[in-house]
Amino acid sequence: MNQLPIESYQLKIDQFAIELKTAKQRHTLVSIIRLFCIIGILVSWFWVFTINPWLGSFLGSFFIILFLILLKVHKRIEEKRDFLIQLLEINQKELECCQGVFGQFEAGEQFIDTNHPYSYDMDLFGSGSIFQYLNRTVTYKGKELLANWIQNIPLDEAIILKNQKAIRELVPQLSFRQKFMAYGKVFQTKAEDENMVHRWMFLPSFFKRAKVASTILWIVPAINICILSLAIYGFIGWSAFIIAVIVNLAIVGSRLKQFNEAYLLLNKSHSSLKRMEQLLLLVESLNPECELSKELLSLLHKNQIPASRQINKLTKLIDGLDNRNNILIGILLNSLLLWDWQYLFRIEKWAQSHRADYDNWIYTIGYIDALNSLANFSFNNPDFTFPEIATGRFQLSAVEMGHPLITKKDRICNNFDLSEQTGYAIVTGANMAGKSTFLRTVGVNLILAGCGAPVCAKEFKVTPLPLYSSMRTEDSLMKHESYFYAELKRLQRMVHELEKGRKLFIVLDEILRGTNSEDKRKGSIGFVKKITEKMAYGLVATHDLELAKLAEQQPQLFTAICFEVALNNNELEFDYKLQPGVTQNMNASFLMQRMGIIE
Repeated sequence: MNQLPIESYQLKIDQFAIELKTAKQRHTLVSIIRLFCIIGILVSWFWVFTINPWLGSFLGSFFIILFLILLKVHKRIEEKRDFLIQLLEINQKELECCQGVFGQFEAGEQFIDTNHPYSYDMDLFGSGSIFQYLNRTVTYKGKELLANWIQNIPLDEAIILKNQKAIRELVPQLSFRQKFMAYGKVFQTKAEDENMVHRWMFLPSFFKRAKVASTILWIVPAINICILSLAIYGFIGWSAFIIAVIVNLAIVGSRLKQFNEAYLLLNKSHSSLKRMEQLLLLVESLNPECELSKELLSLLHKNQIPASRQINKLTKLIDGLDNRNNILIGILLNSLLLWDWQYLFRIEKWAQSHRADYDNWIYTIGYIDALNSLANFSFNNPDFTFPEIATGRFQLSAVEMGHPLITKKDRICNNFDLSEQTGYAIVTGANMAGKSTFLRTVGVNLILAGCGAPVCAKEFKVTPLPLYSSMRTEDSLMKHESYFYAELKRLQRMVHELEKGRKLFIVLDEILRGTNSEDKRKGSIGFVKKITEKMAYGLVATHDLELAKLAEQQPQLFTAICFEVALNNNELEFDYKLQPGVTQNMNASFLMQRMGIIE
């Protein structure tokens, strides 16, 4: 196990547990003091006031002011408590992850695609998946970006290298990463809530003529206040003020349906905006050195004003608009000041100034969110390495490469090499010897390398190529497709991509299982020969030793590797170590005999 992350998380757990206990005690203490303030107010008004009005008024006012102050203090303590609860939970979950348990994280089932070139074969999404192991995102955009990265490898070489540097820079910043996650979890929002502001920004403007609306919104409240003042001092009758109130409410009510459409979107986005403000404040506090982080942070400033301040301005405007939710106050404010329109006008003005910037802010936060997940992955696995990205002629060289989802104590690592000359490996071995796991080990590490993440290897050098695989094909009753036809379509897709002149890395596991042995052998040999002639590199696992003979017939194209099994004291022993050549042992009949299936 990795001692460094485990020790770090345990220290954090101990620290936050103490801080949380203190916060809860303060929360309880302030609650008790608030209760005494309420009692003090009641006693001052209904007992002390009858004895000494001046003293009663003074004490009553004192307890009211103290109560209002304590309301703010109480809210701050609650926010601190909730924040500490999230930090404590984050470290507890990460500690479990370092011990091999990661089912508590979101698995990305919505991204499962059985028709994807490789994601279904490589277990990218779903329970026990790569995404579940990597994913610590707290924003919808971050989750979407992380999923896209691992589904669309390789990213552009420049992006891979930029991601690597940004991830390296974030790895030691444990406090920043955990605060980012905690803020994201404190303000719980749904995926659709994050898009509410974006949807609202592109609604048709409520005010068709901004200059006319601005003039009206200044003149009408001024007239109303003048009428009210004149009525108070007796210069005019109250009937004039009542008429003005009715007219104002009629004006506001005349477009209430359109107003409510915009307000509903704003109201639902409130929590998402407050979370965004906290995340922006945190990101803006970074002092990055790498190019990518600097580029991202540059998107968060406009005219030297940080995005967090702009979002804060919007949340305050929405807070002001929310005063309408109290019916009496809402009627009063609208009857005098056209309150709903005043605030919506200012909010729309904000939108006009920042419509082009908002998507950049969301993208920046999401990108940092996705990088945080990969930095967390790197921190949890300090023995993993960032791959060297090779250019020019194809090469793949791995030293002590293993599968990242297998715990370190159970992981068997292997060295592996492919090159432009012998770019395709034929893998043979007995059942359960480790062929499919090895294929996924290569595939998963290529996926990690292709998005800038560290890989499970001591050394890793690769020329990034698009990945295609055929390992786990499914039939479709809805499309009336058999398993065999579904597999043929996958193979056809690979050929079409190669015929476009693309170089591919292709991983095949016992293809053409849906036909007879002779047909399977002929088809498999023909397919592997065809794709290697068209600039395909990769691996094919097979039980067919005739296919493995390609390594003898065309050593300039193929290399043979295998997993052997030993029989000791009538027991099978697997070492899962890769060896050169073609396997000499098979175990199907032995296992069937041991299980009593055959004599």
